[in-house]
Amino acid sequence: MDKVLIVDQVIPIIKRIKKACSYMNLFFFEAKSEYEAVNTFLENREEISLVIIDIAMNNFDGYRILSKIRHIDSQVKIIVLTSLNTRKYFVSCLKIGIDDYILKPFDNEFLKERIKHSLPVHDQPIDTVSQGILKDYFNKYYSITLENNTKLFVILGVFYSKAKDNTISLINNKSIDIDALKAIEETLYEKSLFLDYKNQSFIGIIPDLKISEVTQLRKEIREIVSEKKINFIYQSILLPNRNDELVSFNSLLKELEEKIFKEIKFNYSNVNNIKDF
Repeated sequence: MDKVLIVDQVIPIIKRIKKACSYMNLFFFEAKSEYEAVNTFLENREEISLVIIDIAMNNFDGYRILSKIRHIDSQVKIIVLTSLNTRKYFVSCLKIGIDDYILKPFDNEFLKERIKHSLPVHDQPIDTVSQGILKDYFNKYYSITLENNTKLFVILGVFYSKAKDNTISLINNKSIDIDALKAIEETLYEKSLFLDYKNQSFIGIIPDLKISEVTQLRKEIREIVSEKKINFIYQSILLPNRNDELVSFNSLLKELEEKIFKEIKFNYSNVNNIKDF
């Protein structure tokens, strides 16, 4: 059973969160003040998998509570659930280190899905080191991107092999052609991060770009894949998007996974071993 700490002063909100997750086999701690939040977390830090916190609380500094919890544990998952819908607050939370940023009022099913995405996956191994590096890098450079009014470009891709009957098999990351991997890496700009994401996929984060640089980067990736005949399926996201929507780390990963799954399903229908991309 996963354990969740809710930090909020509004009792109906706490009840809504618990009701939305009533069938998820979760145990909830509750805290309505800085003292309760920090001490509850300290006493149960080995058991708590997720913290859900409002940063807009009467008489309490939500950022300070958030900072203290993050200082105590750099890896615990944190969802900010708040009514503060501005870049300033979002960037401040990114700098502290969060996994998701959800606005009030919220839809129960939407919140439930976000919580599910933030909880540990117990039935398969996850490279928590890579996941932690990715999240920290994303938070750091997305905040810089927002402050500089530039763009952050994220790509999720999988390498594959094709048999004579055109059957496609996704390649496990440990069996990747190193030359093909380096060719993709070399198209990415300075300050880029390119890491294993799951067992069959890689994720690249390229921060602080001008629109012209994004256009050129997309062109270079297409050209290198075509010229070197690299079997590489990929999808990308540009942040912030046209609507200036503020996207958290978890929502980014979910959107990328959905996009590349659709790409594989509709354009590569004969893929036979989609396991963990």
